[in-house]
Amino acid sequence: EVVLNGRLQDFRVVGSALSPEFVFATRSAVPLPDDRNFVVLWAGEDAVASAFDMKGAFNDVAMTIAPGSSVRHVLDELDRLLAPYGGTGAYDRGDQPSHRFLEDELAEQETLSIFMPSVFFGIAAFLLNVVIGRMVEAQRGQIASLKALGFANGTIALHYFKLVTAIALLGSAVGLVLGCWFAVGVVGSYRAFFRFPSLDARFEPWLLVAATLVSVVAANLAAATSVYRIAVLPPAEAMRPATPPALQTFAWLQTIGSRVIPLQ
Repeated sequence: EVVLNGRLQDFRVVGSALSPEFVFATRSAVPLPDDRNFVVLWAGEDAVASAFDMKGAFNDVAMTIAPGSSVRHVLDELDRLLAPYGGTGAYDRGDQPSHRFLEDELAEQETLSIFMPSVFFGIAAFLLNVVIGRMVEAQRGQIASLKALGFANGTIALHYFKLVTAIALLGSAVGLVLGCWFAVGVVGSYRAFFRFPSLDARFEPWLLVAATLVSVVAANLAAATSVYRIAVLPPAEAMRPATPPALQTFAWLQTIGSRVIPLQ
């Protein structure tokens, strides 16, 4: 049952269709689709004309432009032809509310897909740098002993890089599982508003591999400074506890002060 021009009409649905201007089917005053109060129907011309008392007339037309045609030229011609009949102005698909809303939504998702992972990668890299830095400082004596026994800097650094890689791979596995689950939920929420013929969550293998590689690279870059700082220390210096930052500043001031020559 549908209200047409103030009258209740019975319709029998025989199929479904999709049109570009109604992928996001809503009225201008309603921000979200509401199937109970707004529906797009394709019906026989005679039935619609009788219901709206518009025999031989129309108030909306959608056209397909041939490939290679000038959109601006077609719009100008339509305005010229329809101006005597009360035409309010032709516009292309980019200005249709449904298409515009869909394009804006996809652009927003693209921005979030770049910005949000970058933020989380930055936070994770900072935390991993702090944790690895403290771990390396706590194992300063063991590292010095290994270097005194002949272990190369690269061997010691590789040990910590392997640890960081294992952490990154574990985190990537958990993140991929949660990400796939979240993607299915997001696509499911869009299915209620956008009338796509097919809307399914797809997970490209290359994307999963790329996400894992980025995680591993970001983790190793985060730990690189801490590992490099301890790996380049001579064994004798590495065996001593690290000098607190306050004492380092005091020693630097003493060095500067010893170089100052008082003026008489």
